[in-house]
Amino acid sequence: RQRSLHRLFFTMGPFLSNAADIPRSTYGRVASNVTFGDAEYQIMEALAPESGELVFPKNTESGFIGTGADLILRNLGVETLILVGGTSSSCVNATGRTGADLGFRIVLVEDAVSGFLPLLHDATLIQFSYFLGRVISTDQVIQELIGHPTDTA
Repeated sequence: RQRSLHRLFFTMGPFLSNAADIPRSTYGRVASNVTFGDAEYQIMEALAPESGELVFPKNTESGFIGTGADLILRNLGVETLILVGGTSSSCVNATGRTGADLGFRIVLVEDAVSGFLPLLHDATLIQFSYFLGRVISTDQVIQELIGHPTDTA
């Protein structure tokens, strides 16, 4: 926020109470009793968006499918996405993959993403670093944003 970078947030869950609007591949993994507007659907207070920061509700794993995020990011002149959040092997991975396919540079912050299963989380980080973009630490991101890039990555 101090650098005036654009921050976008995504929330994930069904819009319909019976979860009929989410993809079949996701249905069994998303609590069908949590729908748009419920407390469980909200962003954690410690990370909550401030006035003017965009929040995209989504009902697929990728932050780009059906949200308009691609158009908005391009209109804002964004070329690089720094990804944080959960879950690393599903939503973060899907958003990063789609973003890379759309031509964005992708940075995955390894100590600011989480996963349910350590094996899948670790595999996601390895796969990301080989095929999709950079995997770096929060400290490395901060150093690069203040103008002191590290020599790793």
